[in-house]
Amino acid sequence: MAYPTPPDDYTEDKSTVSELERLSSAFLHVLNERDFDFQSPTSQELKSHLSTNFRAHLDTFAQNSEPVTLEAQVAKWRQRAQEQPNVHFHLLSLMSTVDESTGRASVYVDMEVSGLSGVKLQAMNELNWERVDGAKAHSRIL
Repeated sequence: MAYPTPPDDYTEDKSTVSELERLSSAFLHVLNERDFDFQSPTSQELKSHLSTNFRAHLDTFAQNSEPVTLEAQVAKWRQRAQEQPNVHFHLLSLMSTVDESTGRASVYVDMEVSGLSGVKLQAMNELNWERVDGAKAHSRIL
């Protein structure tokens, strides 16, 4: 039995998915390493892909918040790290959708959060990416 051949753009999509999932996972590096000034090579690469109009819903209150800037999000992360010094984010899985024709993609990051007063939480982040001038730029995180 012959199997269908994937379309020509399949390889490109897979490459895009791999790159965006790698970049999206770098947020966990920032959080776990407390690299809130984006000094490590991993964090610097991530920041180089973040749009100047980056907006995020504060991760703990996403359903009740207005979008905030990267600086406001990082301030919240710093505060949480000070209040909960043992907090750690464990990547469980990633799932992505990519539309090469529109230059838009979403990466869903499933993780477990530990170190919060002996409680483990399940967390999900949605990172939306948009191609700008041929390059990938992060537009917002939910």
